Amino acid sequence: MRRRAIGKRRWLKPAHDRQNVLALLRSPGWPATTTTKKMSAPFTGGCGCGAIRYQVTAEPIVMFNCHCRDCQRATGTSFSAVVYVPAKAFKITKGSPRYYQTSSESGGHNKRGFCADCGSRLFGGISDQGHGINAASLDDPTLFKPQMHIWTADAQPWDHMDPDLPKFEKYAPQ
Repeated sequence: MRRRAIGKRRWLKPAHDRQNVLALLRSPGWPATTTTKKMSAPFTGGCGCGAIRYQVTAEPIVMFNCHCRDCQRATGTSFSAVVYVPAKAFKITKGSPRYYQTSSESGGHNKRGFCADCGSRLFGGISDQGHGINAASLDDPTLFKPQMHIWTADAQPWDHMDPDLPKFEKYAPQ
């Protein structure tokens, strides 16, 4: 089995050996890394130019990668990395995002928010229950830990998904 160097300190089996990776990150003497951070409240984020800022005061409900065609078009790539938080825990702290709507497979429309100044896409899947946040808009995007892939029926053939995460052709079961 090929091994690869991690820094100058350790050798690691290929990434599919998840238990060894987690054990290594917890071992004494291993440098602290962002991969061990937990996403706890509060956390903040905003657009690229700083005109829009937000804060979330609760832990995420779920984090996922959505591969639907709507998310592909909105992001310009193969999926949207989403941090879905309780609506009541989400607050815009600076600026006023612009919103538009796209049709949704679940019926109705998907409300999406962006910065009118720099064009950064910030939000999607906004409802009375929750608020979808683009993971790249987080002040610390390394906190994003997807739990699943959804809408894999629309995934592009060149999109290589994490084999360790559950995959759902459409939405995850409720």
